[in-house]
Amino acid sequence: VSLFVDSNTDCSEANWKPEAYLVECDLTNAKLDGANLQWANLTRAILTNADLTRADLTNAILTNADLTGAVLRGADLRGADLTGAKLGNISGIACYDITTTLDFSFSALLAGWTIPPLC
Repeated sequence: VSLFVDSNTDCSEANWKPEAYLVECDLTNAKLDGANLQWANLTRAILTNADLTRADLTNAILTNADLTGAVLRGADLRGADLTGAKLGNISGIACYDITTTLDFSFSALLAGWTIPPLC
């Protein structure tokens, strides 16, 4: 399944629950403000410069996703798996917990990513 959302598409408040399958989707510049993406599989998805403000990414799988430049202000990442995700220049992670899998690798830190606070 292939999905492409161009920069003119507004997916704010979208409800892709439960367990949306968005593997390898190109969501570059997508407006996903307030979207419900609980348990979504976003493995290798391209979320470059996506607006994920207030998005619910609880337990989402973001393994090897590209979140470069994404806005995550107020997003909920509790239980999310961000193993291998590209996190350069992201902004505003509000919340994650000890079940969130984050890649604290040297390369992630070099890309300008800082470790956000626990909830």
